[in-house]
Amino acid sequence: MHVIDQRSWDAVDFVMHLHELGVRRGAEIGVLQGDMSSKMTRVIPDLHMILVDPWLHVEGYNDVTNASQLVQDCRHNLVKALMPQHTVIRKTSVEAAKEVEDGSLDFVYIDADHTLEAVLRDIEAWHPKLKPDGILAGHDFSTRHLMVVQAVCDTAIKWDRSLIIYQQDDIWRMV
Repeated sequence: MHVIDQRSWDAVDFVMHLHELGVRRGAEIGVLQGDMSSKMTRVIPDLHMILVDPWLHVEGYNDVTNASQLVQDCRHNLVKALMPQHTVIRKTSVEAAKEVEDGSLDFVYIDADHTLEAVLRDIEAWHPKLKPDGILAGHDFSTRHLMVVQAVCDTAIKWDRSLIIYQQDDIWRMV
């Protein structure tokens, strides 16, 4: 595995790169309030997104995003209201992946459950949805989320892929 460290790159650089590549159809796994998808669709106006999140409070899951069910429902409603032209799927990542045709996406951006097992499941479930030259990427490649780092690195080694790291915003991309 080879790592290309881009310390000066951030989320805007990542989205601009997607735009330069001409992406038209993508998925964000783990949407929360839709901030990343909003950035993407502002820069790439003809982009169609599949927005996947269960918006579900999980008892015992220790993460700042694991808010009460009322807050989760509000987040879901906000995303539906702000992004009505996109496909919003309120299911777990693996359940939602079953609804998406293999080879149909230009990119997948993973930012969901940060446990090792979940990140590995998300990568395995969504990788087949990519076109042959599709982009697999995600968020939270940092020392604060070591299970994400481990899952991404283990997969990159297994698949003999390189990683580009956009360090200012902890974004990873397999190439």
